[in-house]
Amino acid sequence: MSTETTELATEAVSPTDTFIRVTEIWILDDDRSNLVLSSGAYGELDIFHELSSKTSFGFGEGLPGLAWKNASPVILNEFEGSVFKRTKEAHAAGLTSAIAFPIFSGEFLQAVVVFLCGNSAAQSGAIEVWADNGMDEMELDQGYYGDLRKFETLSRSLQFHRGRGLPGIAYETGLPLIMSDFASDQTSFLRAKYAGEVGIQVGIAIPFYNHLELSSVVTLLSSGSTPIARRFEIWLPSEDHSELEFHSGVENGEDVTSPAGALSSLPRGDKTLGSAWLQGIPLVTTGEPADGYDFLLALPIIDKGSLNSVVACYN
Repeated sequence: MSTETTELATEAVSPTDTFIRVTEIWILDDDRSNLVLSSGAYGELDIFHELSSKTSFGFGEGLPGLAWKNASPVILNEFEGSVFKRTKEAHAAGLTSAIAFPIFSGEFLQAVVVFLCGNSAAQSGAIEVWADNGMDEMELDQGYYGDLRKFETLSRSLQFHRGRGLPGIAYETGLPLIMSDFASDQTSFLRAKYAGEVGIQVGIAIPFYNHLELSSVVTLLSSGSTPIARRFEIWLPSEDHSELEFHSGVENGEDVTSPAGALSSLPRGDKTLGSAWLQGIPLVTTGEPADGYDFLLALPIIDKGSLNSVVACYN
């Protein structure tokens, strides 16, 4: 049962220039029957943070619980009439939409990541879920596009063959993938022309493993005006699975050849990225990020109970 209060919290909202306003990590409590808040990044939204820290969700309850039950990502373009349980408080904080991304190890839930977005004056960016249509093609299953209505219409009309386009390549390889400066690359990013017109600079595709198989791909499309994250990195386990190794990254639309931190490899359990591997759950930290960043999200991707990769998002 939810312990969520229904009292409306009125909260002053400061202007923001990020596509995602709030990041939450929900994990199972001690008896593994309810989801409770583990960590998060709320910016100045202290009242909404306090509410969330006192909230729990059962199986199928609220957005985190629904992602747990469905064993798949869930996007809510609006909260009214949906399963979302904190609608009044979210609206008071300027939050209007969300995506929940569950992390499984085999059939067992590890955590649920929730991204909450707001309605800034001009939100350029997108969060998409692409699924196999049974004909070896990826079709748009769900999507949130902020103010990019024409780009949304285009995206809903497309199919990506396995190995083609950002979703198709990630589905073929089973690994996360970053693309940048694709406005001139019509081969790898098939919507390159339209992405350039609306200011999208970076795309990252994250494979989603539903229990024991790759079932869909989540794509984050980030613009320069309202970035989803200022910096993305992909880390892969070494061949003997003894440490994480930096693979690729992009910051402010430009490829980078070294990580934000000083080390290009990390033992299991070291720093936030290694700890996300050791614990098997996503982590949000505000205490460790490299100079110039406010927080770091470390998102482990698990395939058949083994670490596939870690995606790092810096803001």
